[in-house]
Amino acid sequence: GMITFKDYMQPELATRELAFQVPGKAITTEFMILANNMSAVYAEQNNIPLLLRNQNILLQSPEIRKQYNDDVAGNDGLMDASWRSVVRRSHVGVNFNKHMGMGVDMATRFTSPLRRLEDLVTHYQIESFLLNDKQMMFSRHQLEQICEQLLLSESIVKEIHRNDAKYASLREITPGSQVLGVVLTTGSLHNTKIHLPAYKMDANYTGTRRLDPYSVHNFTVEKVSPLGGYASVY
Repeated sequence: GMITFKDYMQPELATRELAFQVPGKAITTEFMILANNMSAVYAEQNNIPLLLRNQNILLQSPEIRKQYNDDVAGNDGLMDASWRSVVRRSHVGVNFNKHMGMGVDMATRFTSPLRRLEDLVTHYQIESFLLNDKQMMFSRHQLEQICEQLLLSESIVKEIHRNDAKYASLREITPGSQVLGVVLTTGSLHNTKIHLPAYKMDANYTGTRRLDPYSVHNFTVEKVSPLGGYASVY
């Protein structure tokens, strides 16, 4: 979504949902992927060290790998959304590897140098090459050090987002409220976990009934805990 100011003299906010299913958005996305891919291809051809975005897929057996290759071949080289569960998160590195989500053999970040460090580094490196500088702005070793810092920063930001979503959900839930949950584990009765799809959170089940795995029930919230989630009774 997007936040806009209704009146600059009065700090009241209005929100509206962005329309992603429009031709202009799709065309822009495809051009951005193309720019990121061609920048990486140009860098590989000219031995320019870059920060690259990699995304791999986990295929545990030859049979699954063959099924995946057949599906991709029958889909104009694109990965179907049904394979998302076996795709790892994209990560930054210095090796020219595939990016499965984009469907390209290699990709860097090129399109947003004003707001993203990876893109700015890409511009610096390619500019150094085009200007015939005696050495690149960044060596491969320096890029590896930058990767370590970026990966650390990304992990911190992701943890903040998870905690923020968790606490936002907790603020909406009060003891006695009704929630819909899916049973996750049913080992010990006192170790049963449920998942609440509406809040994207897990919870403890403290009732006395044994519940079937993956069954769906309405639960009543017993107590709320900001540290350990919340417990519920059936």
